[in-house]
Amino acid sequence: MYHLTELRYRLAYLLIGYVTAVITAYFFSEELLYIIAKPLLYDGNSLEERRLIYTNITEAFTTQIILALYVGLYIIIPNIIYQAWSFLKPGLYFNEQKFLKKTLGPSIILFALGLFLTFSVLIPAICKFFVGFETNLEDGAIQIQLEAKISEYVFIVTYTIFLISILSQYPLIILSLIYLEVIDFEWLVKQRKFFILGFFILGAMCTPPDILSQIFLALLLITFYEGTLISLLAYKNYSNSLQQCYNG
Repeated sequence: MYHLTELRYRLAYLLIGYVTAVITAYFFSEELLYIIAKPLLYDGNSLEERRLIYTNITEAFTTQIILALYVGLYIIIPNIIYQAWSFLKPGLYFNEQKFLKKTLGPSIILFALGLFLTFSVLIPAICKFFVGFETNLEDGAIQIQLEAKISEYVFIVTYTIFLISILSQYPLIILSLIYLEVIDFEWLVKQRKFFILGFFILGAMCTPPDILSQIFLALLLITFYEGTLISLLAYKNYSNSLQQCYNG
């Protein structure tokens, strides 16, 4: 019963923190919209005369609410990690606590790297692809201009960020499976070609239909995979060296 009571308290703290974060994010919804719309508005040299539109009377308001809910979730991620760690720590063995502590730093780094690459590379590539369908009377028989709906654009951006945030953590899943002795380093090396093929298939399934964003996502996942292999190999050599020193 004590654990259930503690769980309720921690969930209550998270709920209060989340509501506070959502309200705060909503007050800055206009600034947040500008930040995520910048890849669409900015052509690399200057801001273009482009706008976001809404065709439903409640669309702009509900989109700002959804954006605030999304941003609020990201704001409280450190609190989620802290509350989860505080709740699970008493029931973990020392080696399990040590393993989780070691994965926390890489998890934050991968998360930050995924966000940075999403905003700096992937989302601009997606916007450039769709803007490329625009034509004017000088280039074609009809003028076609993009006026993106605010709800659709925010959905694409938030979906892409959420997807990359989740996928960026898969090296830690691999490390956890190795720690649990479900797989090993040799198995990962033997299955490399299947992982690479799977990454390209996943990139084609999860990104918009432009080849650049598909290739970018696949290369990002491959980079994380190869980085995991290199880290495991370095750790393996380090452990062998220590063992040889102790035996010597």
